[in-house]
Amino acid sequence: MGKGVSVLRLFAPTVAEMGCLLDRDDLPRAGGIGRGRIRLSLVDPTPKRLNLARKVVAKGRPWRGRNDLWFVPEPLLGAGGGKLAFVFPGPENEGETPAGDVRLGRLLDTALRRLRVTPDALAGHGLGEWTAMAIAGIHADAEVSTFRAGFDPDALKVPGLAFAVIGTSAPMVDEVLKGQSEVILSQDNAPHHSMICGPAEAVDGFVRRFRAEGVISQVLPARPGFHTPMLAPYLGPIREAAERHPPRPAKLPLWSATTGRPYPAAAGDVRDLFVRHLLEPVRFRGLVENMYAAGFRAFVQMGAGQLGSLIGNTLHDREHLVVAAHPAQRPGLPRLLRVATALWADGADPVFGLLPGQALQPLEKSHV
Repeated sequence: MGKGVSVLRLFAPTVAEMGCLLDRDDLPRAGGIGRGRIRLSLVDPTPKRLNLARKVVAKGRPWRGRNDLWFVPEPLLGAGGGKLAFVFPGPENEGETPAGDVRLGRLLDTALRRLRVTPDALAGHGLGEWTAMAIAGIHADAEVSTFRAGFDPDALKVPGLAFAVIGTSAPMVDEVLKGQSEVILSQDNAPHHSMICGPAEAVDGFVRRFRAEGVISQVLPARPGFHTPMLAPYLGPIREAAERHPPRPAKLPLWSATTGRPYPAAAGDVRDLFVRHLLEPVRFRGLVENMYAAGFRAFVQMGAGQLGSLIGNTLHDREHLVVAAHPAQRPGLPRLLRVATALWADGADPVFGLLPGQALQPLEKSHV
């Protein structure tokens, strides 16, 4: 999706009437038509995609995003009452930095708000929580810039420490790790995605054990010792920065992946949690579960990586929407258009007129 690419948006009061609307031969190529609570959005309405849309509507079940088609008989947002969260990923690969994530997160946040897409809360995974804190206004832009300019992740690489990703649940990992203290759980990400850390030789031994039991497991490249107690001796500069820059009241609710709950209001408690989240495991699965229980139904991934798949894995059996604002395979404008299209189908009302190419366009005869 991008310049010259159109999005057709249809409303209808019933699934049957949505099917009738799709059979019209005067549908526009872009823009909204019809009225009613049921929504369908379709990118580039070619004959092939219109036929797919008819088949999807005939089944009457939600369809969210495959083949750039969205059909939602019961939208989750707006009148549906569901809440929207912006979720910020941390660095996932060697060479990525928290500073880059903050810049990208702020850019995407600004762009979506200009389309009148406003979240009900913010959250982050790992160091993505720092980005969420900055966006929430807990720290001023100048303070964030000063901190990240002097931040060196390599200085926080604990000698001899190794990490591994384990393709099973945290409770299963804890059961295998029971009876020893060298290797610990560092991330509970999703029902089938956990991480462990500890001395390299010991981690490698557990990886072999998990593989022998048929669990996909992989030792990761060297990385800083975030979210482990092993990082404690290296935290002096971060503690000093937290003391120099007292937190401000958040402009939006901010949820913690350490506690799985909203951030506390007291400045001292916020400072403590800022440090705790570097020393304690990431409990992202619990965070997503708790946010869902609190009414959050739509999650926008505000950066690169696979964070959205962790949310989808956790909520796979429940109605929800996950959409990435920065999928690697799409340039800038298509990302925003895709997010706006997905959120609109689920009941939100972004301002499509602010995006190029979204004015009402007649459907060419060759497309019907």
